[in-house]
Amino acid sequence: MRTSSARWPRSSPGGRSRIQNGDPVVAKTRTLNARNNLAELLDDAGKYGEAETECRQIIGLEETVLGPDHRLTLNSRADLAVALLGQKRVDEARPQIAEVMRLMEERLGWNYPDTVSFTIKFATGLAQQGRMKEAVEIAERAEERARTTLGENDPISQKYARLLQSVKAPKE
Repeated sequence: MRTSSARWPRSSPGGRSRIQNGDPVVAKTRTLNARNNLAELLDDAGKYGEAETECRQIIGLEETVLGPDHRLTLNSRADLAVALLGQKRVDEARPQIAEVMRLMEERLGWNYPDTVSFTIKFATGLAQQGRMKEAVEIAERAEERARTTLGENDPISQKYARLLQSVKAPKE
């Protein structure tokens, strides 16, 4: 469930000094990020209900502190959708998936690491729930955009190509 693979660089301008000076927004962001990591661990452990509860609490806080379209808020919304998929609540997860994918692609870009990770998780999750047509559609769209824009040898293109192969592969 690790959708937040790309972290803010420690060397960002003013990043260290803002942390050392006790900037309250930075402190809240770090706390929210730690809670998001907890939700991801719960999901990874198969505790989808607990992960869902934690995600919903985090989203409420992040929307207040960071805003509804912030990268971390979008990651938490993605984690919530993954937790819903884990509980086989595909009909609840589907609108969340569509909205988060749209916002991530619009705000962060389709080739941003969090967007790539999220796309892979959703296509895989849909495939695991037997929603092969939806999984293949997401994977095909992502793979085609990556290949035509970045080229076949780009690491992002290769990641999407592997995703497409995995969702198209027949289950044994």
